[in-house]
Amino acid sequence: MKRKRILVIEDEFVIAVEIASALEDAGFSDVDQVHTEPEALDRITTEQWDGVVADANLNGRSIERVAAALRERSIPFIIVTGYARNTLPASIGDAPVIEKPLNSPNLVDALNRVLQARKS
Repeated sequence: MKRKRILVIEDEFVIAVEIASALEDAGFSDVDQVHTEPEALDRITTEQWDGVVADANLNGRSIERVAAALRERSIPFIIVTGYARNTLPASIGDAPVIEKPLNSPNLVDALNRVLQARKS
């Protein structure tokens, strides 16, 4: 697989590790993690990313500002959450939503689809 820079934004450390491991097992070789909204916004605005996997809720804060920053920079992303899609902020747009508990093949498939769509 071509080297892709993927950022995992997840406040629960164990889940962040699980997501990163699933992506690395699927062949993604450059996966990094952040755990707070400020860290996420900093990394999104100062570095280049091919894609992002983001939790919908970061320490009680909505993913709204993070999703808006990703859209502004045309960075494809998917959302992982235990919440229903209709409760998520409009700023996520049509980003795929993967429900927790995570299913690694579904997660990898969704990320591959948004990355492929970016190429089109």
